[in-house]
Amino acid sequence: MKEIEDLIFTDDYMFGAVLQNEDICKKILELLLNIKIEKIEYPELQKKLKISYESHGIKLDVYIKDSDKIYDVEMQNSHFENIGKRSRFYQSMLDADNLLKGDRYGDLKESIIIFICKKDIFGKKKQSYTFENLCKDDPSLSLNDKTKKIIYNASGYNNEENAELRAFMKFITTNEPTDDFTNNLVKQVEKVKYNEIFRTEYLKMLYSYKEDLHYDAEELAKEIAPKLAKEMAKEMAKEQNKIFRNELISNFLKLNKLSDEEVAKCFNISVEQLNEIKETAIMKN
Repeated sequence: MKEIEDLIFTDDYMFGAVLQNEDICKKILELLLNIKIEKIEYPELQKKLKISYESHGIKLDVYIKDSDKIYDVEMQNSHFENIGKRSRFYQSMLDADNLLKGDRYGDLKESIIIFICKKDIFGKKKQSYTFENLCKDDPSLSLNDKTKKIIYNASGYNNEENAELRAFMKFITTNEPTDDFTNNLVKQVEKVKYNEIFRTEYLKMLYSYKEDLHYDAEELAKEIAPKLAKEMAKEMAKEQNKIFRNELISNFLKLNKLSDEEVAKCFNISVEQLNEIKETAIMKN
């Protein structure tokens, strides 16, 4: 819901856009996994995965492949609950997307799902938590299914021994660059903000989120602040997206928590315009 100018690196769509830079994407993976990556086949921004029309789909922040591995990197600013079940579902969708008809199970690539969280969601004061399928009766025995989930606690950056990773995690937590790489990330964020393709896609994403995220206008009206509603309405007016704006106003009115004058002020319209919207809504019903 942020204005484009207010976006920072850790914001969902911006994070994916910056990692479209293959060098940056490769560098971050190498920092997080402490490995050397020869080549990335392609980074993909906000990849959508859905097995069937009826199934629940997912939208990945950054979806990457190299010659023998698949990486999903997720920036997690909030909604930390059920992260275990979310990673389980992401894993199943990645596998279904990558195993073609006629392929053998042995053709499945190793997959690594990474969540970068801004807080310690497990409260164990670790910088990272790595999960693999091990035998409960004999932990030395691995299922060897070539899957791994790593959950980073960016707020624990002070305890990180690797200086580059420490600077990166501090940047995630505070948005303060402290070395060449994080300063470069800031520059990339500013560069992306003025990219016309990104600006167009970001605005399209904002206006279509009701459908994509199964988010209805009534729920939105309950949650967003009047100031934010006003700013959003201005942007929508610029893009001639009045249909959704009017639906949002109608749902504000249904809540009966603001007077007509207050709702009109939130959306920067006159009371007369508000009455027209109300009459249209009555006619539809």
